[in-house]
Amino acid sequence: MLSWNAISVAATPAAPHAPCGWPIIDFVADPANQSLWNSELTNPVLLTDGPPRLGSRMSGDYSPLGRIETEVTVFERPSRLVLFSTGGQADMTLDFRFDADGTGTSMTVVGSV
Repeated sequence: MLSWNAISVAATPAAPHAPCGWPIIDFVADPANQSLWNSELTNPVLLTDGPPRLGSRMSGDYSPLGRIETEVTVFERPSRLVLFSTGGQADMTLDFRFDADGTGTSMTVVGSV
């Protein structure tokens, strides 16, 4: 199991928003935004239409893993998001938790391969 430290995003606790004004979970869940917060992603392709939701899918090239397809498998707005990714080298699950933290939002990510 992989685990990353929590990060804090500046926003108000009552309405945690990304810099674009969206709630943090919506920003992270939207496949169109993944290359904005994941520098290892290139050539993203949206596979579903509409706003982020359970079942939203995308694919993209991830350095150094190659082509990976990702699906939103849990979407519990505004507090939890789970992304399941599958590719040639491994399957991976990223479990994001969003909590009010002072004047911002704490985002904790736990990954498993």
